[in-house]
Amino acid sequence: MVLNLLVWFSLFLQPSAQAGLVVLSDPADPYFRLAEEIATAEEAQLATSVEEALAASPEYLLWVVSPGFLSDAVMVRFGQAVQASRLSVSTGIITASTLDGARSLWQRRDDVRGERCYSANAANPAAHITSGRLVYYGEPPNVVERLIKPDLVNALAAADYLTFTGHGSNAYLRIDDDTTLRAQD
Repeated sequence: MVLNLLVWFSLFLQPSAQAGLVVLSDPADPYFRLAEEIATAEEAQLATSVEEALAASPEYLLWVVSPGFLSDAVMVRFGQAVQASRLSVSTGIITASTLDGARSLWQRRDDVRGERCYSANAANPAAHITSGRLVYYGEPPNVVERLIKPDLVNALAAADYLTFTGHGSNAYLRIDDDTTLRAQD
């Protein structure tokens, strides 16, 4: 199974269409037709640029994007645009190695209950994170552990939502300088 880096923050909390949802996709992106399907099914506005999406003041922003349209530069521009908008918007990304994989991800949205949520933060000296940490957001208190490969594998298997902050690609996540989590793991 190909490891898909997915970012889900409070999206599709109910199976019905959501007020305040904007679907974002570039018309030149091969996954644009999926964005059209999602916008139609969710009765949501479809935006073709991040500026257009943010101008609608969304509560939820779902970015449908193929891997070929993602890069560090694209992600930085996206983040800067959201930050500059000063909106508090929950953002999610639908992507996968294939269009069918991305569609399948969206179709499984009702299976996710949001009961098991994790964040994994790899070490990042620039962000003052000296060692990686894995946080489980459950009944108080939240559980914070050192980020190690076996625990990340277990969290990925158990999570309804998991965010990862660190370096990686569509084939791996870098836990630290000496440890990489690959799809086969």
